[in-house]
This record gives sequence, structure tokens and C-alpha cells, in this order.
Amino acid sequence: MAAAIRSSSRAEHGIGRCSVFSATCRRSDSTRPGLGLLLLQYLAKTEPHVAIGAIGLNPATAPIYKALGYRVGELQHYVRVNHAHQSLELATVTPRTSPPSVTGTPLTARRLTRDDEFDAIRLTSPGSPRKTAEYFRTRYARHPIYAYTVIALLDAGTPVGLMAARTAEHAGRRALRVVDLVGAGEMIARTGTVVEMLLEELDAEYADAYNIGIDGDAFERAGFWRIDPDGPDIVPDHFEPFERRNIRLWFSWKGPQTEVLFKGDADQDRPNRVRWPSS
Repeated sequence: MAAAIRSSSRAEHGIGRCSVFSATCRRSDSTRPGLGLLLLQYLAKTEPHVAIGAIGLNPATAPIYKALGYRVGELQHYVRVNHAHQSLELATVTPRTSPPSVTGTPLTARRLTRDDEFDAIRLTSPGSPRKTAEYFRTRYARHPIYAYTVIALLDAGTPVGLMAARTAEHAGRRALRVVDLVGAGEMIARTGTVVEMLLEELDAEYADAYNIGIDGDAFERAGFWRIDPDGPDIVPDHFEPFERRNIRLWFSWKGPQTEVLFKGDADQDRPNRVRWPSS
């Protein structure tokens, strides 16, 4: 099965101006070779788009994607620890003692819950795929299962960015998963205070984010550091069911050179165990 996940609405950017992420799964009893490739080629041919990609691909398929003209790489994994927790149960990380080197005034935050709050924000993400407040409302605020927190990042009261995050839980402990951000690298470097506020409010052990396209220095200045997937630090990605190990997320992309990708852009942040929210 192949599914297309559009990153921007056609109403905003015109027919064919959307970016498409492919999500392909295969039945266990399917024996046809090359089925995934056929589905990908069909999707690229029939779905109007300016860019197409995937997150979570098998690295063994990288040569195929490269032969088709895709760029292939790995999302970087970043973590920021809640130092109010004396010990971590979900993750294993080496303590960092040096404080983040933040430049500029820290940003403040406002939760977005009402439609008129989203309507009032006129932001478009730099790079590709293009994302707007309407995209965040549709993708995150209106998700039927996950309860995402969608935040407008403010500089002197003016919206300069958007953040989408949710908590994941295991054995009574919480992690804050930052799954999407809109804003320039300089702005992301100033989100440390907002992330710290969410960690304390939600009593989460840590916050983490997967990204490619934003300089790692911006995350470091916000109090995050990069996880070496082959190193001693372990920051789990799978919570349904919980697996205490590092997960590498590989991506493919064909389109504008300035791709800025987060885990939430494709199908990697999806429910594997459906628990419908209580009414």
C-alpha cells in the first residue's frame, strides 16, 4: 500500500504546489519483487507535486533512491534533559554541565487551540517542504488520536515560529517529543526557555527532536545535544511498544535543495496502538 502525505494545502499554494511524502507498507504474504518501487513511481507520476520524499526508509534501498535522483541521508537526533529529574528511567544520557550559549532574547510561547488563533498567524516555513499555520492546525491540532501541543513562538509578542510536540509515556514516565518546528535556525536557538517550560509543566524526563536541514549549533544553543546512534547515550524513539534503544531515521528527498525535515513530516509519528481520546 502506498499513501501520499501532503505537507501544504493546494488551496494555499495552487494545484501541484504541494510536497508529497510517500508511506509504503507491504503485506506479509506479498511475493512480487519490486512492488515498493512500482508504487513509488506510480505515486510520483500521478500526484502533482514540487517535491517528493520519505522518512524512515530502509538504508538498504538507498542505492535505488539515488539512482532515481533522490538525495538520501539521516535525520539527526537531539535531546535536552529536564534537570529537575534526579534520574532518568526512559533514557540513558551522559550529563552535560555546560549551559547553552543562547544569543538574543529568549522566545515566549502561546498555545494555539482556537481556529481564529491559527487564522491570525501568517507564517511560512523557510526551505522545503513549505508549512503554514493551517498545516499545523490540520496535521497536529486536529489529529484524531494524538493530543499534540501546538505553540506559537513569540518575539516581543509577534509570532515568528511554530512548534508541535506531544508526550509519550512508558511505566509512568514521560518524554516530550518535539515533532515539528517552523522558523529559522536563529529562532530555534532561542526556544530553550519554551522547551524548559514544557518539560517542567509536563514533568517529562527529556525533550527530543529529529531533524535535518537546521544547523546543529542552533539546537545546542537551545540546550539540546546530538545523540550518536552508535554511542553510549540511548534516547528511545519507539513507545508503542516501548523499545529502549536508539532508532536511526533515514530520508530520501527529490526537490528543492533546501529541505528542512522533522520526524512529523511523514508517517513516523503515528499511532501503532490506537487509544481513542476520551470524550
